[in-house]
Formats: sequence, structure tokens, C-alpha cells
Amino acid sequence: MPDRALPNLDLRGLQPPEARARAFTGMFRIKPGQRVTILADSASVEQEIMKWIGEIGHRFLKTTPVERDGRASRAIELIKQDARR
Repeated sequence: MPDRALPNLDLRGLQPPEARARAFTGMFRIKPGQRVTILADSASVEQEIMKWIGEIGHRFLKTTPVERDGRASRAIELIKQDARR
């Protein structure tokens, strides 16, 4: 399946500030125009990441519930955009 081949950032188990920082640094390994999935297991982390996506300017695609490694979480799909200057 193509979705499983997407690069992902696993932010499960983190607090919002740490999740935001890890999402920021994790995006350096993703090329502009590439799709990526971010995994979050709490509503507060999901809200923080959605806020961050809007601030940075990445293109939000969708959020879906998933179960990976026996843990329920939310998958946030986006397309990385070039950094705003």
C-alpha cells in the first residue's frame, strides 16, 4: 500500500512542546513536495501540530485514526512545502 511507504514522524507519547520541536527537526530529512505522516496519540499534540503546520506553511491533507504497534493514534498527512522566508 502506498500510505505505508510514506515517511513518518512518530510523536506518540510526547508533550506538545516536545512534539512540536521534534516535528520541526524531523522535517529536515523530508524533501519539499514529499508527503509525510505524523503520528500523534493525544488531542493536545494533534492541536499543536496542526497549529505548527499552519505557521510553517506545509500543506495539510487529512487526519485519520490509525492503530500501529497496538496503539491507537491519529495520522496527520501533509506535504512539506519550502520554508517561508
